[in-house]
Amino acid sequence: RRVRYPFIRYNGRGIESYFCPEDDCERHVAEALSRANHSIRFVLYSFTSDRIGDILVARHQAGLSVSGIVGTRNAFDEFDRLRGAGIDVVFNASIHDKVFIIDDKTVITGSYNPSKNGDQRNDENLLIIEDQDVVKRFVEEFS
Repeated sequence: RRVRYPFIRYNGRGIESYFCPEDDCERHVAEALSRANHSIRFVLYSFTSDRIGDILVARHQAGLSVSGIVGTRNAFDEFDRLRGAGIDVVFNASIHDKVFIIDDKTVITGSYNPSKNGDQRNDENLLIIEDQDVVKRFVEEFS
């Protein structure tokens, strides 16, 4: 069952919540990444989504700062493609995060991995958060 009202505003902070497979999490991540103006940082345990990889490469080629960390070997196809495009991406087997930081203003997190299973098969959750306090903590952790 789809989330009926996925967006809430709480104390001036915007939060969107989605659940996969019903809510097409990949589409919501892709839309948010496509709106980036300055930077995208990511820490992803599993990453096999060509659609999201295409957006990261396109945003990098448009002059945005794009960098990240992947944490599992099944991400190597996307890892190699991103590195080949000149994106600063490293492998770290100890991470298990699922995070995008956009323009230091928005955090995308949850259990959703950008993968076909994460989007279409697994029971996953996704939060898109616009809150400076939350974003600051994720930026510090990424650094």
